Amino acid sequence: MKETIVKGTDFMKILKRVGIAAGCAAIIIGAVWLCLGDKISLLYKSLDSFKDENLAHTFQHTPEIQPTVKIGKSEQAFQFWRRTMLT
Repeated sequence: MKETIVKGTDFMKILKRVGIAAGCAAIIIGAVWLCLGDKISLLYKSLDSFKDENLAHTFQHTPEIQPTVKIGKSEQAFQFWRRTMLT
């Protein structure tokens, strides 16, 4: 049987490729987190708040968990269509 010995340069090439792959993965994860971080954390908070052990806290602290913005009143109220029953 012939033994294969990994030379130092081969090991360094493998290590370099693994390092580059890890660096690229870190950059991609960082870019996604930078672009979507707020949405991801809001989604996580929303999903976590509906667990059984968190329901009471969720309903007591809803404005803190999901802050809202008040919408001003318009000058003209919207009129919904009404169906009249024909008899």
